[in-house]
Amino acid sequence: MLVMSVALPPMRQVTAIPSLLEPVWLWLAAGLLVASLLRAAVERLATA
Repeated sequence: MLVMSVALPPMRQVTAIPSLLEPVWLWLAAGLLVASLLRAAVERLATA
């Protein structure tokens, strides 16, 4: 039981870090999607 109580705080810190980084990854993914869409639109306009 003592080992579990000692191991819990580090686990909480590890789970707290990704929750803070998730918005950054979401913004990066959204930026990549928008960039790919803009590139496709520019290529279509350039070829047309």
